[in-house]
Parts: sequence; structure tokens; C-alpha cells
Amino acid sequence: MQSSFKSRPPSFVEEIQRDLRATTMQANHIILMGYSLPQDDVTYRAFFSASCQRPKGPTDKQVRCTVIGNLWTLSDPKRFAVEGNYSQIEFTQAMKENEMASLGDYSIGTTYPLKLRHAAAMDKPRTISAEGRVEMTIGAVEISAAGSVLEDKTERNIALYLMLYGSWQYDGGRIELDESGLPVAAVHTSAPEEPTPGQGFEIVGSVSSLYSQHYNSLTL
Repeated sequence: MQSSFKSRPPSFVEEIQRDLRATTMQANHIILMGYSLPQDDVTYRAFFSASCQRPKGPTDKQVRCTVIGNLWTLSDPKRFAVEGNYSQIEFTQAMKENEMASLGDYSIGTTYPLKLRHAAAMDKPRTISAEGRVEMTIGAVEISAAGSVLEDKTERNIALYLMLYGSWQYDGGRIELDESGLPVAAVHTSAPEEPTPGQGFEIVGSVSSLYSQHYNSLTL
């Protein structure tokens, strides 16, 4: 709700502003949903700043600020660079100093690529049409990470969850053929789009983003 010095708003708007001001002044965690305050919005800038700088009592928690865009971080306002009446923080710095773990939200990383391989039952009919339509019976399922087949059930479930709801690129699937041109497996691969050279692993996503994608798949 923009609150810059303009004509006096209706009484019900003033009441909402007073309630919001009181709530924000006592807030320990301020979240801005992918938007910044207009430059002429003097009132809200003032009490957001006052909340971050308020005196700390014995039971007060440290104030944190989150700005939500495609990714979101939890930052200590003291780390923001102050320029006159404005504060800002570079996204790369916010990511390095992210405190989302204090809320139970961790970044999940693993080795790559993650592969789901449906191997054909070799004693069953296998065909591939001129149009590329494959018919085969699945005889075994393998899930691997960086070429290593995962045997533990929990590890397999985690890897599949990361493939389904993580941020890595899915290759669309491909069919493996034998020397006679018959299908032997259907392989689905997820891998980071731009892996970091020499690192050996990449971040798949945060816990919150994985759960959000899972929720979206069930409801949208």
C-alpha cells in the first residue's frame, strides 16, 4: 500500500495503515514479495528502517529481511549498503550470506547427472517403428548419480525426488538401442545447465522450492 505524502486517504485506509505500521514495527522478519518501495514512499521506508534499527530487548530476536524474486534469501539488514535514505544488497552477496537455514530451509546439492533407466526385459518382444514409437516390457529400473547405481532405497527415493522437483534440466528422455536396432532401455537424465568446473556437485534447489514444485504438481 503506497503511503507517500499525497491527499489525505479515507479513514478506513488510515486505520489499515496504522495497524500495518504497528505490526511491522514489531516484526522480526520482513518479507518483500519481489517489489521495492516507490522512491516517494516516505512513511513506509521510515518504519521499515525503524523496525530494523529498533533497540533490542532481552527477548527480542534479530530482525531479518527477505526479498522474494525467482530465488529468495534471508539477510541481516546490517549487511545492506546504505546510500542516503536507501539500502541495498547485491544478490550474489545475499546468496553467500543467506541465513535461510535458520528457518529450516537448506540448499540441496548432489553429484550429477541423475539418471533414471528403464531396462527392457530381454525375453519379451521389443519393437521400434519407423516413426520412433517404442514398445517394450520394463524388466528392471536403475537410478544412478554420476554414473554410480544407487542401491539403497532411501537414496533412490531422494534422487528421484530431486529429478522430479529440482531445478536441473531434463533432457526429455532417450532410447538406447542394441546392435540390431532394437530398444534395450529408456533413459531419463537430469543435469545442471551450467556446472561449475572442478566442483563435482551442484545445487538442485532449496528444500522450500522442492516442496513448492511438489505442491504445484499436485494442485495446478
